[in-house]
Amino acid sequence: MFSLVVIPSVSFAAKGGEKGASGQAYENASDQAIFNRVGDWFATVGKSKEEKDKIKAERRAKREAERVRKEAEKQTEGIKQDIEKKSQETMRVRDREREQMATQELQQAQEKQMMQKTKSTKMMQGSGQGMQESMPGKGGRGK
Repeated sequence: MFSLVVIPSVSFAAKGGEKGASGQAYENASDQAIFNRVGDWFATVGKSKEEKDKIKAERRAKREAERVRKEAEKQTEGIKQDIEKKSQETMRVRDREREQMATQELQQAQEKQMMQKTKSTKMMQGSGQGMQESMPGKGGRGK
């Protein structure tokens, strides 16, 4: 019972991100693989030598065209993913730059506000001293 449960699960297991046995077999398949030869045999049973050669050549060409199409799709998908990654990175950089500019503008505005508060405080202190000096009895001149 143990061997019926454990052995099949181990044989189908593939490490993370790797293709399983069927994926590897399909990827490594050629025109001379057994499933292609069997299909070709069924397609050519009872045909003459010329017809067999013609059918096999057409089927090989069709398989090759499909293989080329799939490879082109993989490359196109890879390019799309690269473009998407670069686009996302560009957007992240632009967002960081915008955040930095906004932070700098906020800091400049805060500094400007602080300078204005400092100026108004100094002016108020200066005008308060002037008023004290000009008031009779309170400042130094009134005496």
